[in-house]
Amino acid sequence: MPSQIQDSHTTVKFNWKLTEYSKLGCDHESGHFALGNLRWKVHIYPRGDSKALNSLSLFLVPVDKKKLPYAEFSFVVQSHTDSKNNVKRSEKHQFTSGRGNGWHEFMPLTQLLDRSKGYLQQDTVTIQVEVTCRTREARA
Repeated sequence: MPSQIQDSHTTVKFNWKLTEYSKLGCDHESGHFALGNLRWKVHIYPRGDSKALNSLSLFLVPVDKKKLPYAEFSFVVQSHTDSKNNVKRSEKHQFTSGRGNGWHEFMPLTQLLDRSKGYLQQDTVTIQVEVTCRTREARA
């Protein structure tokens, strides 16, 4: 019987609470999280990276440089007061190097710091992270 190609995927979803947000340095990383046999981290530039000052910059980064999958991912900066204000960005990307992928200008700092929107409460920002890795495997 000929082999068939079968797509499979694994998803992880969690909330990353950044406490003492105003005290974060130029950049900050989440702890590593596992998705199947792959490890990832999120890299944040609270005041923007070198390509986008005055913006929140967010990137998904593979930890294992030799395992470079195709991933669908999203980040949601959550409003603590009204979910209608949540800011979501989604991306599909084939990782070809150990570099991350994401947004230099995820959202303007003026928007993030706007008290009426509720993103920053008690010096805490919550970012929902969702990652799905897709692989293709030959099945006999």
